[in-house]
Amino acid sequence: MADILAQGVDVPAERLQPLDIEVTDLAAVEAHPGIRRILFEDGLFKLSIDNLNFIFRVVLGIGDPNRPSEQNYTLALESGSAPLLAKIDIRFGEYLRNVLLRLPGNCRESISAIQHVIGRDDVEFDDIVEFLEKQSTSIPSLDQVPDNLHAKLFQIEKIEATWENCIAFLGSDKYDEEILTQFLNSAATSRALAAHKIPDGERAALLCKFIYENDALSAEAYDAYVKKLPGRLEAFPKQISSEKTKILVDQNIVNFSASNLSHLGTPHPFGVAFVAKNIAEFFEIEGGCALDDDFRQNLLEADISDENRVTIIRKMDSSLLANMSSRAAIVGGIIARTGAKIDNLGIDAARAIIVSSRPLATQISLFNMLHGIFDDQKVRGILHSLPDPLPDIRPGFASPKIEGSDVNLEFVTWLQDRRFISSWRRGVFDDDIRMNMFRK
Repeated sequence: MADILAQGVDVPAERLQPLDIEVTDLAAVEAHPGIRRILFEDGLFKLSIDNLNFIFRVVLGIGDPNRPSEQNYTLALESGSAPLLAKIDIRFGEYLRNVLLRLPGNCRESISAIQHVIGRDDVEFDDIVEFLEKQSTSIPSLDQVPDNLHAKLFQIEKIEATWENCIAFLGSDKYDEEILTQFLNSAATSRALAAHKIPDGERAALLCKFIYENDALSAEAYDAYVKKLPGRLEAFPKQISSEKTKILVDQNIVNFSASNLSHLGTPHPFGVAFVAKNIAEFFEIEGGCALDDDFRQNLLEADISDENRVTIIRKMDSSLLANMSSRAAIVGGIIARTGAKIDNLGIDAARAIIVSSRPLATQISLFNMLHGIFDDQKVRGILHSLPDPLPDIRPGFASPKIEGSDVNLEFVTWLQDRRFISSWRRGVFDDDIRMNMFRK
């Protein structure tokens, strides 16, 4: 065309119309406005990057040099140019392959432009997918998206991460469990969804079940999503890993019951944590839980209040403490802190509690509380079993010394009252308590 026009032949522009030509380089006829106008208005040009850049710049007068390379189709739609849009529409597959997919920076198309592309049924599916993968923008909703694209949008993460979209995908004819799991495992998806509660109601029930029964979710994703469940679970899912079971226990979103506790296994630490987080409910149905004192001992070391620990101790078999020093030490520490009176505590169990506990201050505090149930011989035996200097509390010339404290003052007072020591006194230069023994 440029060569013909260069001959200076006066060719009326209208005569080009019936020739159905397709100019490859519109810029070559820039100096011939009449010809250029006819070529443009009748669509007699090839859809190429260079021709469209020329049209945007010269024909449509768009001065922004970046938009054609970043938002080519968006710019065409915004221009409202009937000739340009007609040409693109009738040759859209060519436009998609030769322009949109060949522009490396064409990644900022508007949602409206993207909707126009995915709504077409006259272009190759793979070309549409390639176009979507290039975009930095995600489609906000599955509404008005063709069914055959549903799974692919989730697979390439070009659908906005919302619970509503996940629910819609679950109800789609193209739903794929593996693809939805992969989508939910994405770090970007997790960040977006973790800020919102899963909707309540029948439509979301299937999604909730999909999440809490899904062992293919990563631990991080599972932890993030179960926090967003709209309600508590009636039971633990049977086919999930111990790692995910622990997450459910830690977040305390499963209703407490004897059957749920049995599912966890009472020797298992998950069972102890489950009870600890639901201690009031546990006390109400404890008789139906078939627990032993080994479980109760573990529960004493869990994160519960001392008041609840005392309740548990009162239901334990205290006769076993005489031969279980570790359990006796745990029980002793709780009794010393709380001052609780345990009615079913026998002499041998009381001795084990005092001797097994630590530190010395705790042992003396327990001795103060329990000495009344021991005869003199038992008292002497316990004193002999305690750390220095208490074994020196016996007839002789020793003068054992302990630090001054309210607990120790109570201790030496009853020792004197029961004539295990003859007297005691405070130090002159310190606050220590010195005990004086009977000579025989």
